[in-house]
Amino acid sequence: MPPGINFKLLVTGIVFYIGAGLTHIVPWVMGQAGEAIDARGYGWQVHDIREATVAIMLLTMVFTALLAALQLQRLATSNTFAN
Repeated sequence: MPPGINFKLLVTGIVFYIGAGLTHIVPWVMGQAGEAIDARGYGWQVHDIREATVAIMLLTMVFTALLAALQLQRLATSNTFAN
């Protein structure tokens, strides 16, 4: 880790990354029904698309942000940051 990087800046990046992923949960929880038609004329259930998006987000974005937060906590407790 290069010296001089602000701890708050790294935390902000993690929070924004989690926030971007969590924006998909609200429409999924609201459960609006409907159908989206693609260019071929095939109909897709909107709820199914949102459900898949949330599942992918939970397995990728949240896991990655958790790893970054754990790494940041490890670095912060070892006093390698210049505050």
